[in-house]
Amino acid sequence: MPTEDVDRRLAHDPIAIVGLAGMFPEARDLGEFWDNIVAGRDCTTDVPPAWWNTEDHYDPDLFAPDKTYAHRGGFLSPTVFDPREFGMPPNTVDPTGLVQLLSLMVAKELLRDAGCERAEWYDPARTGVVLGVCGTNSTLIPLAARLLAPAITRAAVRGGIPEAEARQPARTYLKTLPPWTEDSFPGILGNVVSGRVANRLDLGAANHTVDAACASSLTAVRAAVDELVNRRADLMITGGCDADNSVVSFMCFSKTPALSLTGRVRPFDAEADGTLIGEGIGMLALKRLADADRDGDRVYAVLRGLGSSSDGRAKSIYAPCGQGRRYPARRAVRRDRRGPAGPLRRPGRAAGGAHADGAGPPYGAAGAARARLRARSAPGDQCPAGPPRRGRYVPGAAGRPGRAGAAGRPVRGATGGGGPAPGRRRARRVRGELAGAGAGGSHRAPCPTRRIRRLGPPLPCPRR
Repeated sequence: MPTEDVDRRLAHDPIAIVGLAGMFPEARDLGEFWDNIVAGRDCTTDVPPAWWNTEDHYDPDLFAPDKTYAHRGGFLSPTVFDPREFGMPPNTVDPTGLVQLLSLMVAKELLRDAGCERAEWYDPARTGVVLGVCGTNSTLIPLAARLLAPAITRAAVRGGIPEAEARQPARTYLKTLPPWTEDSFPGILGNVVSGRVANRLDLGAANHTVDAACASSLTAVRAAVDELVNRRADLMITGGCDADNSVVSFMCFSKTPALSLTGRVRPFDAEADGTLIGEGIGMLALKRLADADRDGDRVYAVLRGLGSSSDGRAKSIYAPCGQGRRYPARRAVRRDRRGPAGPLRRPGRAAGGAHADGAGPPYGAAGAARARLRARSAPGDQCPAGPPRRGRYVPGAAGRPGRAGAAGRPVRGATGGGGPAPGRRRARRVRGELAGAGAGGSHRAPCPTRRIRRLGPPLPCPRR
């Protein structure tokens, strides 16, 4: 059959989410993440001392030079990384960015959750990795700071200190920083996040990262789905990764300014005054639904439509555009319903829910809400809006926590211990489908920190 005659629409060739894994603030795995969502925990905290010193960099004055007016965010808990588990020499760990190391751990857990360990169907040569990654790397700033030593010496000399004595502060300063090594360059590169996963887990299909700012993780999902529907891979690891809540990130958002002045995120609230930034890594294992049915996989959710867009011209590079946000929702639903010729195949079918931006800035939330409502009311393109996702903002992985939560929500019908869920399919299929996944900017899911009383009985998490 000629390639142009092959129907690659997700409506005809849907994609199943067969594995979930992640780590978020106060949630080392998806079980804890789910519990935090159910309990409604606010997991933002003050900046831990190990991240950066507020006495050096914090000032409540919005316009103070070289200072951030925010000191709260979502921070990952310290984690022990064993390089021997991944066949890495111990001396390569320090020069390697934190996001690369943590992504390795999450990817390995993801394959375990997808049942790849002893599965006959699993072929590493046909498994790929596409991850959303943006922002700075945890090792880049310290390495770049080493290059400032000559400037420190010159400043001391200009201040009247003899040159021999002026070199001592620079030497002391350099001792606090990691040295440049042969592993430093790959350790700071964002594109090596996926490359290291493919390398250490011996994966042979395509691997690359995408940077689409707050839509990075959903854009990665789109690219991963494309690998599957075009038969270039049989299993894809995808999602978003961000593990750098450094003072540089806070400075970037402070001088925009986009961070909350009160240190609280109020999505879709008239009193919203900004967002908070956070760290997190979340991944999905994607597989063609037909293959998942054939292999008897547990299916968390199903992707039947993808839509994406750009805002086009706006008042500023930051300003969101409601029209641009309506396009992905409509396109996702249309591609879910229409065959190659264009007419509706299943009149009345609609997505099971929709995400809307809920980072906290009032200009973004209002536009997102209006866009979802208008997409919902468009003739022939009804897309019912689900409950908005709330929480702190993970720049490179925005949308990924919400996707993990959305994939987990239907699992309330599954039996404990990973037993078969109700349904006619041979696959251990969870009730409910995720019909529209727009790569146009869905963020936020509740993040996780303080141990507080559970608000009501726990719901089963995707793994239980």
